[in-house]
Amino acid sequence: MCSQIHVKISYAEPFNFYCFRKPKWIQYILFAISFAVNAQVKVDKVAHNFEVIDREAARFTDFTFLNKTSKTAYFLRIDRDNDVSVRYSSRDIQPDSIVYLRVQYNPKTIGKFTRKIKAYISSSPEPVELTISGTTVFIEETNSPDCPDFSSHLPEDKMSFIFQPKVIDNATGKPIVNASIKIVRNSSVFLEQKTTINGETEIKIPIGYYLVIVNAEGYETLQTSGMVNKQIRYATFRLDPLPQRIVTEIDENIPLEKPLVIEKTPKIKIDTIKRVREPFVEENPTFPLDAFSPNNIVFLIDVSSSMNKRNRIGLVKIAMVELLNMLRSIDKLAILTYATETEVIMPPSTADNKSQITKMINSLVAEGFTNGGKGIREAIQVAQANFIEEGNNQIIVITDGDFEIQNDKELLQLVKKSAKEEIYISVIGVKNGSLTYESLQELARKGNGTYLKLNNAEEAQTSLVNEIRLRSKKN
Repeated sequence: MCSQIHVKISYAEPFNFYCFRKPKWIQYILFAISFAVNAQVKVDKVAHNFEVIDREAARFTDFTFLNKTSKTAYFLRIDRDNDVSVRYSSRDIQPDSIVYLRVQYNPKTIGKFTRKIKAYISSSPEPVELTISGTTVFIEETNSPDCPDFSSHLPEDKMSFIFQPKVIDNATGKPIVNASIKIVRNSSVFLEQKTTINGETEIKIPIGYYLVIVNAEGYETLQTSGMVNKQIRYATFRLDPLPQRIVTEIDENIPLEKPLVIEKTPKIKIDTIKRVREPFVEENPTFPLDAFSPNNIVFLIDVSSSMNKRNRIGLVKIAMVELLNMLRSIDKLAILTYATETEVIMPPSTADNKSQITKMINSLVAEGFTNGGKGIREAIQVAQANFIEEGNNQIIVITDGDFEIQNDKELLQLVKKSAKEEIYISVIGVKNGSLTYESLQELARKGNGTYLKLNNAEEAQTSLVNEIRLRSKKN
C-alpha cells in the first residue's frame, strides 16, 4: 500500500478564515482546502470521477501539484496501466510553484473502470497515489491514445465551480457590505467582486491555486492564498477594523497641513552648478559631487495595513533614514504614500534638512487597503515637475504585495513612457511572498529600474543606499 497523509475535512459547516489580532494572539489565516500531502508537495485532489465517458466527454483531467518546500522537487516516474497516458506541464516543481499532471483514459472496453496512477516525486520515497474512475458507454476507434498537450483545455463546466465567500466584521460578526474580493492567479487579477448587503457573493472559479485579497473601507486588508476545488464551496473572511488614530500631542513647530502645490522648478544642469572657489569641503566624502550626479528621488510607499505586520514598515524607515544620511543638499527627496488613498507626505525637498525629514519618515503609519495605480501616476507627476537633467530621476516603490500593472494598459504605457524620458522606477519588496515577485519584477522591468528585496535590518542599511549609488554614479 502507498503511504499517504490526508487532511481530514468535515463538510457539515461552512469553512472560516480566522484572523486573531496581535499582540495577544499570533495571527493565523486558515484557507480551508482539501489536500493530499507528500512531504509538502501537495496535490489538489487524489481522485477524479469521469462519471460517463460518451462521444462528447473529455477523457482527460488535470491534477495540480503545489511545492510548499524551499527546494525544487522533480517527477521521477509515473506508474500506470497501458490504457492510461500522462503529460507534465513541467518535470520540475519550483518552490511555491504549481505543475499540472494531465491524465488521459483510453478505454478499450465498455463498462465501469477504476485505474490507479502512482506519481513518484523526489521529495519523498513514497508515491502520491491518484485514482481515476467512471463508466465508458462509447469507444471512439480513432481517438488518439496520446495525452493532449496543454494548449487543449478542459471544458469550463468540468473545471469550474461556484465559490461562495462571506465577509464579516471580526469584532461584531456583522456582514460587511461592498467588500472587495480579488482573486489573483499568476500575478494577475483573475476577477474581482463586491459583497452584497449580507456580506456574501458568488464567484464562478476554476480549480486552481489563487491569492485572495479582501478589502473593505475602514478595515485592515486580509490576504491569503491556497488551492481551491469543488469540495469547498463556502469561506468566511473575518476583517479587523482599522485602529483609531489618537493624537496625544501637537508639535507647534510643524506647520498645519496645507494643500500641496507642486511648482515646476527650473531644470538643473550639472555645468550650471556654481563651483565654490573657497576651500571646499565635501558634505559626504563617500558620496562626492564629482563622482555622483544630483538625485531627484520620489518614494512611493505602501502603507496598507499589511505593512504593519512583521515589522515591515519599521524596515522601510531604517532604509529611508540610511539613504537620507548619505544624501547631499543638492539631492531632492519627496515622499508619497498609498493605501486607500494616495497622499503626499512630503513635497520635493532638499536633503539638507535631515532632522525634519527624519521626523516625517518616522511618522509613517500603515493602515487602509492597497490602491497602487493612482500612486504611480502621482509619483510620476512629482518626478516630472522636479526633473534634473543629467541627474538621477528615480521613483522608489516600496510594498509587500502585488502590483497589478498588466491589468492597467494606460498605466503600463505611462511607466514605459516615463522610462524613455529617464524617470526610472525601482521596486523594493518588503518581506513579501514569492507569489508577488513576478508582478513587482515586471513593474521594475517596465520602469527600467531594479527589483530589490528587503527582509532584515542588514538589508535595510545597505540595499537602498547601494541602489542610489549605482544609479547616480557618473560614467
